[in-house]
Amino acid sequence: LRDMMVALNSERSPQEIFDYITERSANLLRADACLIYSVKDKILINESCFNLPEAFAELKSGEIYLGDANRSLSEGNPVQIKNARTYLGKLLANPDLTEFQRRWYRPLREHFSSYFAVPLMVRNQLFGGLVFYYKLKHDFNAEDLELGAMLGEQAALAIENTRLHQAEQARQRELQILLDVAEAANSSLDLDEVVSKTLDLLVSLISASRAGIILVNEATDQFGPYTLRPDREIDPDDLARMIQASQAVLTSGEARNIVPDVTAGLPEPGALLPIQTRGKNLGVLGIIGPEGSTFTSEQLTLFKSIADQLGVAIENAYLFEKAEDSAIAAERNRL
Repeated sequence: LRDMMVALNSERSPQEIFDYITERSANLLRADACLIYSVKDKILINESCFNLPEAFAELKSGEIYLGDANRSLSEGNPVQIKNARTYLGKLLANPDLTEFQRRWYRPLREHFSSYFAVPLMVRNQLFGGLVFYYKLKHDFNAEDLELGAMLGEQAALAIENTRLHQAEQARQRELQILLDVAEAANSSLDLDEVVSKTLDLLVSLISASRAGIILVNEATDQFGPYTLRPDREIDPDDLARMIQASQAVLTSGEARNIVPDVTAGLPEPGALLPIQTRGKNLGVLGIIGPEGSTFTSEQLTLFKSIADQLGVAIENAYLFEKAEDSAIAAERNRL
């Protein structure tokens, strides 16, 4: 336990700490294998596993099945399964299991006869579980359960430290992105240059597949020119749908998060954000993410800040253009 505390306070990466805990925990409890998993929004995530079958180790995340054992664990209670093959066999007979769940339980049933799990509690909330697997049938005594609970506390501490570290890193990255976007947006007063340079940087910084802006024509108050980076042709029907969706975003003043839906021809996540300044609609910022991903609430908040920054830069470019036109007109009148 002392060695684990030293590891928690070392410069090791979060993954290295997780791997260290699973290996040492298995050795301390003479288990044949060990697993740390987390659960978020009913999705089970394989954080680290030691000495588990390769087919199992390759599984990274999927929807959890709340059977009796998992339900008890979710209530903060340790779980003992002395006859794992029988218990897991009953689970696998459930026709409602997803393919991920079947792939999760099959190798466990094939390789292990017993296991027990302790809940990982972070700030009095269930984060996941620490599980010990045994190839032979095993009777768990009070000492096993007590030591398992202590190891679970150490794993929970490691998880909390990791979450805080990741949150701080994410916050620093968001601030740096905003600074870089602000610098790009204010590097010129030429509208085309401001928009193109900012979008190129945005695509690079947030790993977007593309980003674009549709601007409102000041004279007609209708959507006018648009810019897309990387530059590519847009199908007229797609552009019409985009303009329609953008108009709805401007009317409501609220950002729109587009969740991927392959059946509807939308394999990528998208976000549409109003570009406004001083209560004036300037246009809409559209961001398309990579396939297989979704935008988090934190990312959408960041996008909103970027759209606000763009609004200031675009307004400045408009004002500079008007000032130049006024200066030219004044000089003509003088002549």
